[in-house]
Amino acid sequence: MNSINDDMPCFGVPIDVRVSRGRLRCVPPYADQELEFSQVEGRLMSVSKTKWHGFPYWCVCLHDGVNEYHVLFFLKSAMFVYLLRCLSGQRVINLSIQVGKLSDGAVQMIVDGDYRRLEPISIDIPPARRYRKSKDNKHDYKDYGERLEFLQKLVDEIGATPHAHIGDRGADFVCALCSVFLQHIDCHHIAFLRLGVKSFTPCITFR
Repeated sequence: MNSINDDMPCFGVPIDVRVSRGRLRCVPPYADQELEFSQVEGRLMSVSKTKWHGFPYWCVCLHDGVNEYHVLFFLKSAMFVYLLRCLSGQRVINLSIQVGKLSDGAVQMIVDGDYRRLEPISIDIPPARRYRKSKDNKHDYKDYGERLEFLQKLVDEIGATPHAHIGDRGADFVCALCSVFLQHIDCHHIAFLRLGVKSFTPCITFR
């Protein structure tokens, strides 16, 4: 298992992680190389809708005591629906998401809450409605409006369930110390050598 938590140094800024093509994909801050992982975990801070590069995504915010991860799912993602089924009605402090491809090419996601496997519950979610543009046009199009509205309600319910609160961040103190440390020591090279990134554009001027 290739966990993002084992490889990331403290950056002091959120790390965007996309769930795409059966992997967790991210470009670390100050880098230009995309990395792939199979697992991410941390304290569940929030579940919400956001925009990434101008496009809407579902966002699961996790904090592992070192970094904050924004795990991004496409709005139509079946994996996000699976995650909601696992989280619905649960009070989860620590969340682990593992993604990978099976031998037959299918993609599997494993969700653990507080170090125990979470199983999806049955929820009647409205399907996407199919429409035909015209009699002469054989191509249908799908309307996800009702489905996305229902998913938003589930997200709001999960957000209303007490989890780890954003204000409860002793880990932020650690990241603050990291930021101060990075201002005085040129250790970004060490961090990126650890990631295997040979080139990057730093945004901090070191003294």
